Amino acid sequence: ARRFSADRFLRGPEWVRMTAAVPRDGMPFPSSQARRNERLTRKNRLRWRLSHAPHDLATFIERDYRPYTRSRFGEDAFLRPARWFQDRFRRGGLIWIERDHDAIAGMTYDVQGHSLRRLAFACVRGDASLLRTGAASATYLACFDIARQLRCDAIDFRNCRPGLADGLLQVKRSWGGRVVEPDDITHDVLVGWHAATPAVTDFLARWPLVVRRGRNFAAVRSFAPDAPPHRVPPGVDHLLTLRPAAAFGDWTISGVTSTGSRDAARIDGSAANSWKFLRGPAKMIAACGKRCVTPASTTLVSAASAPSVTRDNTYTRAGSGPRNRS
Repeated sequence: ARRFSADRFLRGPEWVRMTAAVPRDGMPFPSSQARRNERLTRKNRLRWRLSHAPHDLATFIERDYRPYTRSRFGEDAFLRPARWFQDRFRRGGLIWIERDHDAIAGMTYDVQGHSLRRLAFACVRGDASLLRTGAASATYLACFDIARQLRCDAIDFRNCRPGLADGLLQVKRSWGGRVVEPDDITHDVLVGWHAATPAVTDFLARWPLVVRRGRNFAAVRSFAPDAPPHRVPPGVDHLLTLRPAAAFGDWTISGVTSTGSRDAARIDGSAANSWKFLRGPAKMIAACGKRCVTPASTTLVSAASAPSVTRDNTYTRAGSGPRNRS
């Protein structure tokens, strides 16, 4: 990375990680999108059930996870081996989302230190149409319930693309996600351009990039007449606004402020959803090596040794969180 000057390239992580603090029981979510999704789960009478049975994990992997992942990502699908699930299953579990006692989705998780980590989500038999019932949202609600009962301080939402137009990043933001340094990424991406041509400004308006600014993160963006606003997640502290026809580095730096809900922090952007857009308007250099940061040592807590977790839950009360039922 030292071969590339900082005044010629922006440096950003290949992926960004998002974590969320666990709110107190009964505390409503600050995001209006999360509250809408919570109401959807109640409307569809979704319940979650916790399983630690190895045969349930095997069913989830073969019947649900692999077909769903192939269907969602196509040729870009990366399938985790069964051993990867089994290793983490020992210190976590499998959450089934059920409607009328029939499973419609599942998600695996584990506990590391004081954090509950979301691992893999899939709809039953790979049927993505079940997402319309709020199945994915129900897994977020279940994670918060389990994290509170295990006395975890945070939920690790894992990685997503480093762009404010990424749908997964915005979903995680709506559940309180904050952009933090990824702990399993060993490369950065360098992006640069000679001048802010229309192609460059249009790309940055539709896909504002999350880049490094010292030890923090910033978003670099420009403006386009037809680009809708994007919401800025916590952890992105500054905006670098590029002016049309400006040279690289000729941008305005401003802080990200929000009044009340983080929903108020918004910038212009749009819904491009692939790093492939970088190959045209922006000049991307092959990922440069970065020293791998080893996370601090943590104590692994298994579900068996942690406080007991209620194994069945349904969502019934607006504004007061899920209610446990035996």
